Amino acid sequence: MADSDRDPPTHVPDGLDGTRADPDGYAVAQTRAQAHPEDLPRVLAAYEKCRDTGEPSEALTRYPRPGGGWRHTLSRRIRRDGPDGMPETYLGVMIDISDIVERQREAAEAAHRIGLAQSALGLGIWSGQAGEEFAWWDEHMFRLRGVASPARQVSRTEALGYLHPDDRVRLAQAHLELDTQGKPWQFEFRVVWPDGTVRWLASRSQMMADPVTGAPHHFGVAWDVTDAHLAQQALRDGERARAESAAKSQFMSRMSHELRTPLNAILGFTQLLKRADGREPAQEALWLDHVEEAGRQLLVLFNDMLELATADSAAPQPPDAPTHTADAAAPARVLYIEDNPVNALLVEELLRTHPQLRTAVQLRVVATGTEGIDVAARWQPALVLVDMQLPDMDGLELHRRLRRLPGFDRTPCVALSANAMSDDVDMARAAGFADYWTKPIQFDDFTCGLQRLLAQP
Repeated sequence: MADSDRDPPTHVPDGLDGTRADPDGYAVAQTRAQAHPEDLPRVLAAYEKCRDTGEPSEALTRYPRPGGGWRHTLSRRIRRDGPDGMPETYLGVMIDISDIVERQREAAEAAHRIGLAQSALGLGIWSGQAGEEFAWWDEHMFRLRGVASPARQVSRTEALGYLHPDDRVRLAQAHLELDTQGKPWQFEFRVVWPDGTVRWLASRSQMMADPVTGAPHHFGVAWDVTDAHLAQQALRDGERARAESAAKSQFMSRMSHELRTPLNAILGFTQLLKRADGREPAQEALWLDHVEEAGRQLLVLFNDMLELATADSAAPQPPDAPTHTADAAAPARVLYIEDNPVNALLVEELLRTHPQLRTAVQLRVVATGTEGIDVAARWQPALVLVDMQLPDMDGLELHRRLRRLPGFDRTPCVALSANAMSDDVDMARAAGFADYWTKPIQFDDFTCGLQRLLAQP
């Protein structure tokens, strides 16, 4: 029997198209003809289920509105059998649920817009009942911590585990205050991603009543503020750099003044001394005192600058007091490897004018490391003074080559250099230099150190 033959007319108060219903109702075929084409398979499936199983069935169906658009309906039918057990008739209801569907659509669109805003802004949403161990996180809360996870319940222990160790205590205390005081909460903190990346997050929350149970709940949002923190740090670094630059400029200006003052005395009185105009010896001595004092002022300034540049003092340690003096009858051979003729002349004049060393030391000066190795091999000096910056090699390389000479492994070598940084001194001592004397030469320290080394067996 066809559906249209065994289905009685469908009686409704008004036509689905907005017209008055026929007193005899609509036929099933007429009703189905007005259904949205996409919904018709669903309607037929619901009818066949009821026909074949006798179980109630329902279907959502759209019908055209008179002014355009679609009316959403929910229909539900049951089958009534005759005495012979065969289907006799169908009874059902049809409800207009257009308003409900529209509200659902609006809610879905709102949720979709919120989701788009969350993705664009990187917002995570969380909620939790006051005093409870667990809180609900959406998937964006996990993304902010470098974790892929669907929305789920999170324990406080897990939540704290994502935090930077230095922020865990203060965040735990802040959550405790939020539970007990119920005040709005805002905080910025660091989280550590699984790959070790550290990010800054901001979180804001408000205590309010749950819309269903009325119980106090925390509702909050979180977002990434790493870029803002980096920008603030860059601003602070820039301000610090500008302050340091200003301080450096002031320091250099002051240092320029402090250096030029003694240099003026040294250069001025030196020029006066070079004039042959019959000046008195007492006047010469006074001018020389001024030159020496200016030189000492410069040395103090240089030492102060070195102390600023390194944590350790670069000033040489005072040598031990001499225990013996060189035997005047057998001058000790001292080789000085120095390419600056003025420095070489200064040492020569110092030894020549010293009452003991002028006869106790035989000095020989060469200008290159290559020549120094050759002279050392042939002359066999008792002590070698080495300038650390030579034209053909540095002092460390020269020392290594001298040590390879036959019988030279115990001959003391002293670095005599204007390089006074602590790293330079440490490297020279580690390489095996017996001592490290810095320029400008302090006459008393130089002669005492020379006598001490020459007196060693």
